[in-house]
Amino acid sequence: MATPIKKQIPIGKKHQIVALSNAPGANIQAIAKEFNIDHNQIRRWKRNVSEMTVENLAVKRKKFTFHSGAERKDPHIYVPLLAWFQEKRELGLTVTVQLLVTQYIHIQVEDEDGFHLPDGEEALAAYRKKIQSRISRWLKSINVVYRRATHVAQNTRFCMTVINSFVHYCNNTIRLYDYGGDDVVNMDETNCYFDQQGRVTLNNRGDSTVNISTTGNSSRCTIMLAVTLSGKKLDPFVIFKGKSDGRLAGQYRRGNDEGLEVAFQDAAWVDAELFTDWINRILKPFVDGKPRGAFLILDKCTAHSTSTCLRAMQLLNTAVIIFLSNCFALDFTNVF
Repeated sequence: MATPIKKQIPIGKKHQIVALSNAPGANIQAIAKEFNIDHNQIRRWKRNVSEMTVENLAVKRKKFTFHSGAERKDPHIYVPLLAWFQEKRELGLTVTVQLLVTQYIHIQVEDEDGFHLPDGEEALAAYRKKIQSRISRWLKSINVVYRRATHVAQNTRFCMTVINSFVHYCNNTIRLYDYGGDDVVNMDETNCYFDQQGRVTLNNRGDSTVNISTTGNSSRCTIMLAVTLSGKKLDPFVIFKGKSDGRLAGQYRRGNDEGLEVAFQDAAWVDAELFTDWINRILKPFVDGKPRGAFLILDKCTAHSTSTCLRAMQLLNTAVIIFLSNCFALDFTNVF
């Protein structure tokens, strides 16, 4: 249920409503309905009409505070503490309030001259409890709460340190070999299911059943897509399930459209043979005429790193870099 918006009614209007309610034969319920307020509110105004003045309202407003609260007693500790927390979470390590309390005390001992921990187990436990209260308030202020670990398929694992190092290496390579925006290429594969029905649709509010019809077909193909740093798209390379000498392959050869390359594989997967086929049919025409060749960025797929494929790209004067699994969150817009 939504929280009702509190209305601000001027002092003069309050006195006017009270005067109407004091008139002979006045109906408070009808007056409340006319002004769209609660009838009990009118009765409270009648009881406190002598206090409803502009001066009293000003005094009441002075009691409100608009600042964020008292300043922290030790603000110099929270900067390194936050950096420590973010570093541990980027590495995927578990962090608890008790670990933060321990790190807080560690920073306090190192940074504050003359600081000594309380003597005795009871005194130390009481001090840790006080620090724990500070940490809890601080975590609430920066919107950090306990969360259950999500499934790996729902959470891409990455490390910002590795990503930054990778981007730095790419930028240096681009500058060193004087690659242009049309020379740097990123290629990846993606599944494309023939039945692409989603699980969300517009529907009438209140319907107990929302039906989405599907064909039940789970067949798919694999599409190899590549784009340059300048935004130029290379021709897509589509892999269907089938035989390279089968009926579908023959039909494609008879009705081939420009701007699309098609291949066939038993499971519609990318293997070393098909990746070599992509190099010869897509990458080779793209690289021809480029004196510096190309700079190709690939993910850690087994087919990408076979000796046959690496040799084929080397013959095309193409430099290749394969980023690690913990770089899956890389945003290639950050590359030079």
